[in-house]
Amino acid sequence: MCSLFGWVDCEGIMPHRMLRKLTQALANAAEERGTDAAGISYVRNNEVVIYKRPKPAHKLHFDPPEGTIAVMGHTRMATQGNKSQNFNNHPFLGHADMDFAFAHNGVLWNYRELRKALIKFGVPEQNIIIDKASGKDTERDGYQYLKRQILRKGDTLVIKELDRLSRNKADIKRELEEFKAMGVRVKILDIPTTLTDFPPDQEWVMDMINAILIEVLGAIAENERKKYVLVSVKV
Repeated sequence: MCSLFGWVDCEGIMPHRMLRKLTQALANAAEERGTDAAGISYVRNNEVVIYKRPKPAHKLHFDPPEGTIAVMGHTRMATQGNKSQNFNNHPFLGHADMDFAFAHNGVLWNYRELRKALIKFGVPEQNIIIDKASGKDTERDGYQYLKRQILRKGDTLVIKELDRLSRNKADIKRELEEFKAMGVRVKILDIPTTLTDFPPDQEWVMDMINAILIEVLGAIAENERKKYVLVSVKV
């Protein structure tokens, strides 16, 4: 389910009043395919703005400001990710050479595999935070919410693969250092030594081994990201 809608008026032909009514009319019509959440993104003065809430479209007031040249909207029927946590809702903000907004229908291709691995390890399903964004950096709504609002000293963060932190080696090392300073332990399912409990007087051994592994695997993750960028450019 879910639905996408939008319009483009690069030449500024349509009156703002009509575009405002059109935005709300499209959102209301799209609500037929999803009432759990709704949102829009718009471009104004070369800036991407996102407004989204965990409410059906008809209960929101979509009013892109005068001067807006494009609107993309999304209505959501939640099949994964708690709708009340607004970072799960669409659209999302991304950045490549410039800021952009994106939304999609469907689910992550590896979502079930990742969730299954975490649940098998013992992570309660309600404690799993989902990101619908590239791991090219750490500026992701779900990840930042987890890091800034949820994790506390003494907690354990479990991830399936190292590149779920980031595909940038410098980011990975910085994030791991920050978690250590916070008193948060990071367990990475694909790096078994991070799952091992060492006696307090031998923790330096664990730190040394993990530092070596993370250095190597972080470099691999970064190279994979560069390979994907190269492929996307060539295509």
